[in-house]
Amino acid sequence: MEHKGFFTSLFDFSFQEFVTTRIVQAVYLLAIVVSFLVALGTFWSLMQTGFFGFVAALVAAPITFLAHVVIARIGLEVILVLFRIAENTQKLADAKTDEG
Repeated sequence: MEHKGFFTSLFDFSFQEFVTTRIVQAVYLLAIVVSFLVALGTFWSLMQTGFFGFVAALVAAPITFLAHVVIARIGLEVILVLFRIAENTQKLADAKTDEG
């Protein structure tokens, strides 16, 4: 199957081409940036409460960042696996049609 252009696929109302598999890297990058901002906000808000808040911020901010990145990565990988299953199922169906 020949791949169409991004915008052609985006506005394809028959959904023959998947756009998600093309933009997943950008979505992951966006998730990393948002995770960093959330961790920075966590650090900033905990740091405002004094010395023990500062120590807690040094521990909580990296954990918050890593947790959000891991959750985003797992979610995106699950989505990609579902799309790849659909693509491979279509290939099998097409091969079966060609045989018979």
